[in-house]
Amino acid sequence: MRLDGPRERWEALVTVREAAAEQRHGDQIAVAVDVGWRALPDGSMRVAYWRGEDGEHGALELSSYDLAGLTKSDGLRSQRDKNLEAMRAWLCDQLRDWLGERPELPEWLRRDTVRRGEQTPSSAQAIAYIAQWRSQARFAALQRRWQRFDGDDAIYAGLSWWRYRDHHLWEYEAGQRRGSQAHRLDIYRCFAHRLAERYGHVVIEKFDKRSTRTTKATEDGAQTENVELHHAQNLAAPSILIGALANAYGGVFDAQKRPLGRAYAVKCERTTIECGEADCDGVLYGDPADDIMQRCTRGHVWDQDENACKNLLRRFCERSRDDKTAGGARGDKPVKPEARYERSRRKRAERDARQEAARKADGNGAE
Repeated sequence: MRLDGPRERWEALVTVREAAAEQRHGDQIAVAVDVGWRALPDGSMRVAYWRGEDGEHGALELSSYDLAGLTKSDGLRSQRDKNLEAMRAWLCDQLRDWLGERPELPEWLRRDTVRRGEQTPSSAQAIAYIAQWRSQARFAALQRRWQRFDGDDAIYAGLSWWRYRDHHLWEYEAGQRRGSQAHRLDIYRCFAHRLAERYGHVVIEKFDKRSTRTTKATEDGAQTENVELHHAQNLAAPSILIGALANAYGGVFDAQKRPLGRAYAVKCERTTIECGEADCDGVLYGDPADDIMQRCTRGHVWDQDENACKNLLRRFCERSRDDKTAGGARGDKPVKPEARYERSRRKRAERDARQEAARKADGNGAE
């Protein structure tokens, strides 16, 4: 159970274990996926680019319609905040004019609780410091607690109307967010499923997307949050895409040489800078934020995301050859990891052997 807007949402998770699918001829072919986010001129967003060892390639994009659905909940939240600000100012004016000196009213509705500078520190009063309230929940609680008094028709009607409107927008906001995020998750899962049906292994960058800097330097040298970058990262949700790929390939992305399932992670340094053309030692130049197409110093033109995928595939193939030569994780006979006590024993024996050789050399020199 979890709260989804103003309502409780109950979910049941059912896990079904299926028999392993039959291996096909193309199951040993790998595909590289460069995960990231990039705004396109048509209003859509590229969230990943893929390239297989068979030469096929393509991009995964969120359309402008998908992005509008993801951002609509933020607009509804903004509208709720604007309604709250207008209602709070109106309510403070109404209470100030209406309360006066009314001894028959309870203490929590005294006049001095709404006058600035004359507020009492008692937290038991329902409208103490009402001018500083920033939460919709506090005003909703005030409306539920409100007892009808003579002459409070305008205040009660306005507070009730605001609560009804805010509750409606809250449900709308929660439903919009839930539906748009579920639609994005479905897009990612279908993309991962299509790749898993065609390719046997998937390779991504060994890179934690959470470490992406969402700050920028101001003119005075101070660091401030880059709201646009942070917003774009939330829309793309790269961690959700990586999770969908890992789930489709039956494992997680392991940063070590020993893979888990059919998902691999390789180093990402200079993948978008080094030219992906075979036997080319050129580097791409230009500002990657301005133009997707980049040219290397040897004249090759690349989509920089496709170029990164080619470099990921090359590094994956190089590591695979090293693992097979050393009997690694992808070989027929995997090498058992060396235990800690075995490593200590080996290092001690090597140190004793070096010391013995040094003593013999000193003895020969003395003779």
